[in-house]
Amino acid sequence: MAADQCPCLLRRSALTHPAAVAVWDRSSSINYRNLEAIVSIVEQRLAALGVRGGDRVAILAGNSLAYVASIFALYRLGAVTVPLNQRWPAEMLRDAISLSGSTLLLADQQHSAIDGLIGIESAMIDSTLQELPEKDDRSDCDAQIEIPADRVITIVFTSGSSGAPKGVMLTYGNHYYSALASNENISFGAGDCWLASLPFCHVGGMAVLFRAALSVGTTRLSGDWDAGATSQYIDRGELSHISVVPTMLDSLVRARAGRPFPSSLKAILVGGAQAPSGLLESAVTLLAPIRTSYGMTEAASQICTLPAGSPPDKLRSAGRALACCEVGIVDDNGSKASARATGEIAIRGRSVFAGYLGIDRDRTFDRNGWFLTGDIGELDSEGFLYVHGRKDKMIISGGENIYPEQIERVVAALAEIADCAIIGVDNPTWGKRPVLYYTAAPGSSLSDGELRDQLSQRLPRLFVPDKVFRLDTLPRTAIGKIDRVALRAIYEGQGST
Repeated sequence: MAADQCPCLLRRSALTHPAAVAVWDRSSSINYRNLEAIVSIVEQRLAALGVRGGDRVAILAGNSLAYVASIFALYRLGAVTVPLNQRWPAEMLRDAISLSGSTLLLADQQHSAIDGLIGIESAMIDSTLQELPEKDDRSDCDAQIEIPADRVITIVFTSGSSGAPKGVMLTYGNHYYSALASNENISFGAGDCWLASLPFCHVGGMAVLFRAALSVGTTRLSGDWDAGATSQYIDRGELSHISVVPTMLDSLVRARAGRPFPSSLKAILVGGAQAPSGLLESAVTLLAPIRTSYGMTEAASQICTLPAGSPPDKLRSAGRALACCEVGIVDDNGSKASARATGEIAIRGRSVFAGYLGIDRDRTFDRNGWFLTGDIGELDSEGFLYVHGRKDKMIISGGENIYPEQIERVVAALAEIADCAIIGVDNPTWGKRPVLYYTAAPGSSLSDGELRDQLSQRLPRLFVPDKVFRLDTLPRTAIGKIDRVALRAIYEGQGST
């Protein structure tokens, strides 16, 4: 096999382990041979709709078997999947479709009303699965398929929580090597089942499909996140791996009601945002197999993940770099920083994206191929990464750098607090000052003044928020990240009082 080619993971698994369960869709299961047959038929039907190599096809749908089949079929046709966020308003969807150059939209029934607003041809995604032949465990395909590693197969838009979303171009090699490195670090193979609890429009959701196809594991599809149902699946031994963001982990820990996790659950991959240390410790107390991680769309999911058997004190870290990606810390002068020095996190490697839509590669990568992530962190002497926060969220107050996450970790550790977020606001004296939004834990009678008093005892004076606001809920993006743009709009709507 040529060095620049990677095997089609689905076809290989269908040939080597045809009877292994590929997808568990609600109450039924589909083995790899039958999934291969379905994908081959979807290829034909998409081709009949005019899809050709190089075309870009947008998908607006919830996770489903039709979505899974479309992703595999499109990259085998040489086309590009453009997964769209279901929570975006019509204007953002139109912009993403226009920017991506998509010529076809596949939508499910829930999103079919968008058809008349986008200006391109559309089709129901479920129609590609209608009137399938009886599954008889036969396949007409008996040869391996090779896919060019540098072929762009997905354009995944960033969340846009801190600005306009960008189209991230990911190659087949990006997805392949990310899955390979993940499966090497977190053992996942035949007989294991990973819950696809994150939407496929998020790279962390889509990545599960590639990990499963690579390892002959099973992807279990789910609807909206349901901590109670997930807890029951875990107790029945139906899930070995799950991916969660901190808010999902919090609801899962609550659903356990003090019951330890069974040993059949092998890994809980925690990403998307930094989890409060108190939450992680509570989960570990329940024997949760926590694997903290640091990743991003631009790296096809994980960059660093906590290795199995790591010492307890490493739980505050995001783990070590996976084999697919090299991690460095760059100081303000653009030089590589020494261990324990704080700077911007830089990455390069086989899982790192090809570039942004409409932006020259030279503006995205430096001359040595490094991509500056915009995140601030440090590496310890053992290579464990500690993420401090986003560079563009940094609050410079009186000449001192304050990262919102530094304050949020202290606030979240208070028993009276359920959720919290810090934003920086203009101040004529200090430049910027932190403002805190929070939700209270059930039964808490803590006043805003009492909260500020507690923080004054736990934080440097400059870090104590000038203003504190209590909300019923904090605005979040589709994958659970704090929506700071929405918080800033709330602040401005309050008249900055």
